[in-house]
Amino acid sequence: MKKGFTLIEILITISIVSVMSLLGIKNLVTYLNLYKKESRHTLEEFYVNQAFIFIEEQFDENQYIELFTNNQNKNEIKITSNDISNYIKLKGNKLVIAYYESDSIYTNNIMYDVKNFTVEAVNNTMYVKIMTKYGKEYERCFAIRKKQDLSLYIPY
Repeated sequence: MKKGFTLIEILITISIVSVMSLLGIKNLVTYLNLYKKESRHTLEEFYVNQAFIFIEEQFDENQYIELFTNNQNKNEIKITSNDISNYIKLKGNKLVIAYYESDSIYTNNIMYDVKNFTVEAVNNTMYVKIMTKYGKEYERCFAIRKKQDLSLYIPY
């Protein structure tokens, strides 16, 4: 009786191991792509929420807010405190705050990868929409103070 394996037995074993490995690799790649997509979505949502928190803080800290349309017919948020105005606007694919004037070179980035930024003011409510480069749209509404409301405004 011979000891060892025949060539057929070795080839069958290698083919079974190869098929099992390919299935495992395929599942691994599928789950990695799913993880990448979910983590991108989670990060996007986090950054959008941080942008809304920043905008809300600007609204709370300043005297009055108004909707401003720039010379390119795009909406911006004009935030004024102590006769100094700052502007929250879309600049390229970034949401920025521009200091002192709308086209100022002094800006800070609020959020990257923004496709569209729209603002609508209705009475004392401002509706802010941010659309990311992946097409997901987020919207928040904020209570605002206007110049005519300053006489009614009593700080805490």
